[in-house]
Amino acid sequence: MKRWLPLLLMLLLAGCDASWSFAVFGDSGPADSDAPPSPILRAAVERINTSPAQLAIFAGDLIHGRTLYAADTQRQFNQAFEVIIGLRPRLLIVPGNHDVDGADGPALFARYFGKTPWIAAHRGWTFIGLSTEEPALHGALSTTQREWLIAQLKLLEKRGRTVIVLHRPPWPTLNEQHRLHSLPQPELHRLFVEWNVTAVFSGHEHHFHQEIRDGVVYVITGGAGADLLEGAVYHFTLAHVRGKRLTVEPVPLP
Repeated sequence: MKRWLPLLLMLLLAGCDASWSFAVFGDSGPADSDAPPSPILRAAVERINTSPAQLAIFAGDLIHGRTLYAADTQRQFNQAFEVIIGLRPRLLIVPGNHDVDGADGPALFARYFGKTPWIAAHRGWTFIGLSTEEPALHGALSTTQREWLIAQLKLLEKRGRTVIVLHRPPWPTLNEQHRLHSLPQPELHRLFVEWNVTAVFSGHEHHFHQEIRDGVVYVITGGAGADLLEGAVYHFTLAHVRGKRLTVEPVPLP
């Protein structure tokens, strides 16, 4: 058995460095609480299923929310769940403001999709999902969640290959009037730089945007069915991985 160990190690390392892809999309909630799921969300599921994506990550705002009764919130989740459960790749998801601002929204989101924050691993990469939807924090993390995040990043020992997913972008692109209570989070950015995070994916703003700050790739992908900002197009995002390198490609929908 010992003579096979070097070969097994080489194969494992080769698997981590091989090319692969994952999909990220967000903001599919229809404009009205009585409306069914957007056909754009169905198109996104179909296109992701035929893409090379090995994971599908949803960056929040699956439903419209804003309900007075828990039964209405549950109906919205039921309808959206029937669509998104059709994904073939493993689904990872974080909550958005529309997911939690209806009656029993936080509890229902957790019932369908589990608790946030979470951490997951795939082919040598680590994915960390955070909630930006704690009351009155405008996209910041609570002390408890921040401490949890720091503990996870310390365990990764600055090795890179780390992706953060959260709904509200740490660097909003819209002007003050349209930031939708999403404020810049420079302290989060400093944390990501310090611990060698590779990329941060978010939604909330209904368009596509990509920038690099101090080596961290920031992507906003909010085009999976909700009403778009002027000039934006419906889309999902394919992230292509090769070793420690990550490149991002917006894919138009439908």
